[in-house]
Amino acid sequence: MSSSAAAVEDPINQRRLSAMLGDNSFAVRLATATKAPPLAVLRSAQMLVSPKEKHAFAAELVGRLGAAGVDTSDAIAFEIGSRGHVQARDGTPGKRRIDALFAGDPVLESTYRRIVNTEELKAQVREMSRYTLANASARSKAERDALWRHYAAIFASMLAVRGQLILTEGTVESPAFDFVSGPLRGPFDQMAAAGVSRRVAGEAIG
Repeated sequence: MSSSAAAVEDPINQRRLSAMLGDNSFAVRLATATKAPPLAVLRSAQMLVSPKEKHAFAAELVGRLGAAGVDTSDAIAFEIGSRGHVQARDGTPGKRRIDALFAGDPVLESTYRRIVNTEELKAQVREMSRYTLANASARSKAERDALWRHYAAIFASMLAVRGQLILTEGTVESPAFDFVSGPLRGPFDQMAAAGVSRRVAGEAIG
């Protein structure tokens, strides 16, 4: 069964994921509707900020924060606040100066948003592709339900850090993308418990 066919046969969970992802429910449609590798599609359509742009933003941010008297030797966590502006997390040394830097430069703030949107979309597409492939290979409703619970928890964890970037050692990283790429994710533990083969899990990771 193809991944797109699985999505059609599992409309309830697809709607659930779309509702969970909100304005990034595009990730669901992209991951389930195209035969090409989803991230390759995004790159070819120039919808992703390039690594070069991301590196340039980090370098500019380090320079401008330093000029404003903010120490960047320790990690700085940024978020999009309740009023929609980029700001430092509460308790960050130099928070007022950091917040003022973004408030006074709409271009810098816009670049931040583009980067965070890129990283979160990449994370969501990656997980949606894994979910679709695993769901297509599930052999029963019980397995599909177990997969849904597993992936719903993963997406909820990503959404908990939505809008955040961390500046550390001269680079900016997304907690959402780091989560799906790193060991904290605990990949496919519940898939194995549900009886889905490790071979399928390996294919999904790749």
